[in-house]
Amino acid sequence: MDRARLTGMLMSRQTAEAQDCRQLSATKFIAATDWDTLESHEQEYLRCYSVSAAAYKAVLVGRSAARMHGMWVVPNREELVELAQCNGNPPPKKQWPDGVLYRHISVPEIDTVVRDPIDRAGAGATLRLTTPPRTVVDIARFHGVPDATAAIDGQYREMAPLQQQMWCDEILAVAQRMRGKRGIGRVKEAIALSSSLSESPFESVVRVLLALRGIKVREQMWIGRYYRVDLLWGTLVIEIDGYLKFKEKPFEAVIKQEKRDRWLREQGYTVIRLFPAEIIRDPEDCIRRILASKAEADANPSVRVPATTRRPR
Repeated sequence: MDRARLTGMLMSRQTAEAQDCRQLSATKFIAATDWDTLESHEQEYLRCYSVSAAAYKAVLVGRSAARMHGMWVVPNREELVELAQCNGNPPPKKQWPDGVLYRHISVPEIDTVVRDPIDRAGAGATLRLTTPPRTVVDIARFHGVPDATAAIDGQYREMAPLQQQMWCDEILAVAQRMRGKRGIGRVKEAIALSSSLSESPFESVVRVLLALRGIKVREQMWIGRYYRVDLLWGTLVIEIDGYLKFKEKPFEAVIKQEKRDRWLREQGYTVIRLFPAEIIRDPEDCIRRILASKAEADANPSVRVPATTRRPR
């Protein structure tokens, strides 16, 4: 995501008066035509950035802080920008801007990062947001273990094993300072279920939802020399399909996918595919479909080509 390009689209109220614009905060606007060209995650980033720039005393927290840090966020259909006052006392609800939620939590300076605005749309406050470790803790408390695990998994991808352990230690240190707070026990659970093998937040969510039911799946397993699958439960292949691969050459992508699935089935595997939109809309239904597919897979437990953690030669 090109943050400089995105923030370069923002304009001040004075400039926006002469155009058809969408208001993102009290001080930030964007041309409606530009807004409509953006992907949903780009729109959410700009909303968080703009609200933070207009909030002179508040701190971005939770999923909103995660978006600013570039962490994995599991989107939802009605995402609110999350703020908190440092002293834990939010303004009266009638003063909350549309699309903004104030959390009743305190944020000490040790848990706060301050950044200068990077847009050119006039004066704005410095951006205040929680540190990455505190961000994970708040996500666990307010959004649950799957969302927090996804945030942890995403950071793993940029880290060596020693850095991954240090990252978890930093999260646990924040949780220790906040012991006794509601939902704080979810932090350790999220860390215990985290993985450096996940390739998307949606893979993380599905893996964790299964793990919370006592189901352990294997990740990024090779079946033959040419196919690596997202998740494997016995002989059930669980694939999480992003839309990106269908965007540029959809016909070729569908043909390639069908060829892959047919080969896997010929080797004795059952294949189920889930799309991010399905996981966002109804994760429990996705789990029910996986369980039903597993029953089908168990009817044919033998396979011609066993799965391996490394690519066969």
